[in-house]
Parts: sequence; structure tokens; C-alpha cells
Amino acid sequence: PLPGVGSSAASSSSSSSSTTSSSGGSSSSGALGFRQPSSQLLLSCDEGAWGVVGLMLVAWLHWHCGVCQATAVQCVSQALGVTLNEAVLSEVQRLLVVRAKERFSRLMLTWAYGGGSAEVSGDLVGGWTERVAMRRCLSPDGCLGASKGHFYLELKGLHPGRYHYKFIIDNNWDVDPEAPKTLDSSGNWNNVLDVTPPPSIDSLEEQ
Repeated sequence: PLPGVGSSAASSSSSSSSTTSSSGGSSSSGALGFRQPSSQLLLSCDEGAWGVVGLMLVAWLHWHCGVCQATAVQCVSQALGVTLNEAVLSEVQRLLVVRAKERFSRLMLTWAYGGGSAEVSGDLVGGWTERVAMRRCLSPDGCLGASKGHFYLELKGLHPGRYHYKFIIDNNWDVDPEAPKTLDSSGNWNNVLDVTPPPSIDSLEEQ
């Protein structure tokens, strides 16, 4: 059995295993400790859905438990007696890598100091001649880190580096007093944001 995997499933299905034995049936234990076909995991699943369940198990073993994907596929296939579509796993992994890279290049700006309208200008949005409107959060549960009533702007695809920016509140230029800021050559205060390189996240092809 793989370390830390399958022990609870094996123990939880011990009672059903003994019942099967007493009735003359038999079920073999897979390498992951699951019992086929009376696995607790599959009790509420139609047999046609076992392939989907198997893909979910492989994904969990690989991404959460750190098991090699090839090993996880082999063990789950043997345990459940199904043939898994590895092309689906490869596509899921590709999408996870893409989404992870997008998430690390995504930043949020918030303005929590009132006003009827809020905009952002500066390096973050393409230059000081640009003005990008912020959205006011209306949800009582908040919006992407902004509390209800506050303004927020989601930024994507920023490259590593230093960015200077400023808020325009009700058509008046302002800075966030709680965010890092610096004086420019003209003596104006601007907020500053340092974007650091994201951690290395490679797909199987990139590796």
C-alpha cells in the first residue's frame, strides 16, 4: 500500500468484507487498500461512473499526496478494475498550471476611504494618461478581498517590476495612505507597487 493511503478505507470496509465472505462471495483488495467492488467509495456510484471516480482519485493522490502520476494511475486502475483516460488527466494538469500562473500574476487594488467614484492611473494601467474605473463592492460578503462599500480593481498579467500609480477619487488625485508611496521628481506623492516574480510552476512538457 502507498504510505498514508487506504488504511481508513480498508478499516471502514472491514464489516462489509466479513459479510461478503460469510455469504460465499469474495473481493480482492487493491494496492490502495480499496475493496472491489464493495469499496465504500463506490457504494453510491453506478458502475459506469467508476472511471470518473478513478480520475478523481488519481488527481488527489498525485496533487495532494505527492504520488507519482504513473504510479497513481496503475494503482487506481488495479484497485477499481477500470481503464483510465490519461488524456483527461494531462489536460486537467495543463489547465491547473495555466490557472496557477494566472493567479500569481493577478493583483487587487482597493480603496476603502469613501467617495462617489474611484479610478486608477499610472504605470499599473498603461500610463498616466489612462484612467481605469474601479468597481464598488455591493456584496455583504465582500468582493475579491474588498469589503462592502469599498472600491476594487483586479489587475492581471503584470510583469515583475516596480509600478507607480495614483487614485482619482471624485476627479481628485489621491494616494492610499496605508500603501507604500514615494515622491516623484516633481515632488508629488505616488503609491508604488513592487511585483515579484512568481514561483516556478511547470507543466510536464515544460519540465
